Amino acid sequence: MTKIEGLEVEKELFIRAYFDGIMDKIHSRRSTMFTTYRCGIDMVKSSINFESVVVSAEEKLIAFNHWTFITARCQADHGTKLKYKISQSTNATQAIDCVTQIAECTTADCKFTVDPSCVKNGQDANVIACFDGKNNDTVCTEENSKHSDEFTIIKVEPGSDGGCNVAVSGEDAEIFAHS
Repeated sequence: MTKIEGLEVEKELFIRAYFDGIMDKIHSRRSTMFTTYRCGIDMVKSSINFESVVVSAEEKLIAFNHWTFITARCQADHGTKLKYKISQSTNATQAIDCVTQIAECTTADCKFTVDPSCVKNGQDANVIACFDGKNNDTVCTEENSKHSDEFTIIKVEPGSDGGCNVAVSGEDAEIFAHS
């Protein structure tokens, strides 16, 4: 078995076996051409495109779409093998109090469950996608993970407007309320 460092995303290769200790075409045999491909965490695109998320007694989730690989083959073979964690640090995995550490994912989306009664208002966070190229039992390390852009968790207390001006009545009131 040979490890090839710096392998391109897709590459056509063949193997040449030499015999008699002479390295030329006469004393060798070539394999058929085969294609290698690489799917790494560096090829994953974040779906986190929001700057803040609002949590309240009614809204206890931080939801997002699955991240995707930049090539269709990697997405098809490994798109469901990504694991997502939430962190309060952009260069390490640091758990956030009152937020589940690992996202629960369906085929449609992923979510972290939040306990709004104890989560810190104005808490900065980011999502970390982990992928080791093997299976769903990925252990997240800095080498096999990618961080999203930072976002802020905003907590709305019961009976509070969360800093929003909701002193609007009638038909327009619902438009300005948090969801």
